[in-house]
Amino acid sequence: MWRPVSSKNVVSSLSPARRCGRLLVLSLGLVLLLLYWDPIREAQKEQYHLGHENVLGQENNGELSDARIPEDTDAVVFHSFDFDPEQVPAVRRPEQVYVWLSMESPKWDGFSYGKILQFGRPGFFNWTSTYHRESDVMHPYGGLLPLQGEVDYVRPGLLNKSGVAYGEYLAALAGGDLQQEIKGKDWAAFLERPKLVVWMVSHCSTSSGREVYVQELQQHTEVDVFGSCGELKCSIESIEECYTKVLRPTYKFYLAFENNLCEDYVTEKAWLPLRHGLVPVVFGGARYSDILPPLSYVDATHRTPLQLANHLSSIARSPQLYGRYHLWRKYWEVLPWPPLCEICLKLHSLVSPMHRDGEDMGRRRYYPNLRSWWWSVNNCTTLYPRRRYPHLEFVGL
Repeated sequence: MWRPVSSKNVVSSLSPARRCGRLLVLSLGLVLLLLYWDPIREAQKEQYHLGHENVLGQENNGELSDARIPEDTDAVVFHSFDFDPEQVPAVRRPEQVYVWLSMESPKWDGFSYGKILQFGRPGFFNWTSTYHRESDVMHPYGGLLPLQGEVDYVRPGLLNKSGVAYGEYLAALAGGDLQQEIKGKDWAAFLERPKLVVWMVSHCSTSSGREVYVQELQQHTEVDVFGSCGELKCSIESIEECYTKVLRPTYKFYLAFENNLCEDYVTEKAWLPLRHGLVPVVFGGARYSDILPPLSYVDATHRTPLQLANHLSSIARSPQLYGRYHLWRKYWEVLPWPPLCEICLKLHSLVSPMHRDGEDMGRRRYYPNLRSWWWSVNNCTTLYPRRRYPHLEFVGL
């Protein structure tokens, strides 16, 4: 049985300068957005900002209600991992937008769960919504909100290199600004951490081969491992409290190693330590310089484990140098799980008067083979060991 999750009526005459809740810009028109998957978990409600009073903004006086008739909505969003292809709305209007939402890399996107026939059906999906910038709607795991200058609420997952915050930050780096100039007398206490590196991990065998990298890294420096792949446990139930009470006061660096090396695939493994005061050591397939400011992270992707161990030790020996890796906090704050702002803006563009009789803004675009598109844009690879990737049997599908 299909289950409509939530919808939102928004009537707005505001300019695109106004926010959606904390985030969004809205233009003219009426949008009824149906989020649709089975089942929806509480964690996903937080991720996609469902059930919150300001999903699309208190300023617009919208009321949250259930959509009982899916054909009355402007868009239906199907969550890849939970979607049952045998249970779809019985009626679909020609102008209705069907959106494929996936936050997983191709290895875990739901295609391996018997959904390939539905997802490969030509004309079913009009838009894609994923962490990848080639998607119609980019929905990252996190983003940076500048504390100065204008904010790009549509794609906060990509670093705005033409913004005020970025320019002032580069000037601060070039001028030799130090962390103590931000934290004042508390700077030393903030940076004082007795241990070097920590890793929290639950999947012990991955396509990226990160576990092989870490095993070799441990030959050169101590790495404390929390979770099912290590001997340490964080007894605090809340992941937020684990970071604030255990990890942040103890460790300087956090291994933000992805389970797949795919373009733009930057998960909470990087955003959580950034948010909670650690320096992430990233290992993935993303161009991190497009996403994170320089000197906010250490990139292990192109370093050997020995080189990484030496590099981290060198940074840790100098409080001033380690403090430079926190200087970015004066210019941005981390935004976890940005709401679906871009999809709302696109839908408002569709129903605005200037588009009703003209350009359809991609409404009738469709993916003849969604699976093939998803594998091709991600360009997934591996480094440790190479034999696990790429999966050649998927090439050309």
